[in-house]
Amino acid sequence: MKTKLIPRRYAQRLFLFAKDRGAEEQYLVGLIDFYRLIEQNIEIFKYLNCPIIDISQRKETVRFLSQAVGIPKELIRFLCLLVEKQRIKFLKEIISCYQQVMDEYFDRLRVDLISAFPLSKEDMEELKKKFQSLLGKEILFSTDIDTSLIGGFVAKWGGFIMDFSIKHHLEEIKKIGRSHQWR
Repeated sequence: MKTKLIPRRYAQRLFLFAKDRGAEEQYLVGLIDFYRLIEQNIEIFKYLNCPIIDISQRKETVRFLSQAVGIPKELIRFLCLLVEKQRIKFLKEIISCYQQVMDEYFDRLRVDLISAFPLSKEDMEELKKKFQSLLGKEILFSTDIDTSLIGGFVAKWGGFIMDFSIKHHLEEIKKIGRSHQWR
């Protein structure tokens, strides 16, 4: 439980700081860029998390790497704080929480949309309008293809799943057929 609270607290405080500066998106992009950089090289990640190595050396590494990818100075200070407090290991979770906090603030909802084939722009816009009307929030889709769905789509957000796939409908028909004795 505590391990989930730590990233959320850091994310909330960083978001409030970013909001005061009108840099919410910029900070999210900076966090993601830095995470991708250290994720690509596990040795850097281990180095930043190693308590044996002097904190000032690890902070200097953060500054160097951050400046290389153009991260704002205030965000560099935040990343150095994470190193100092031995919290850099939570960076991926902090990013996820930051995005959730930002979405809550801007009244947005991220929906995973899985379809049997790529949807046209028109179909995507129509689905977006319907979901916005249904859920009362701005919708941000992330899309994926799963040909096993045969047709239709599956939408996932939070703990909810809406399955409008042909595969699901066929499974339901199959269940009904099993529950009835056909003579």
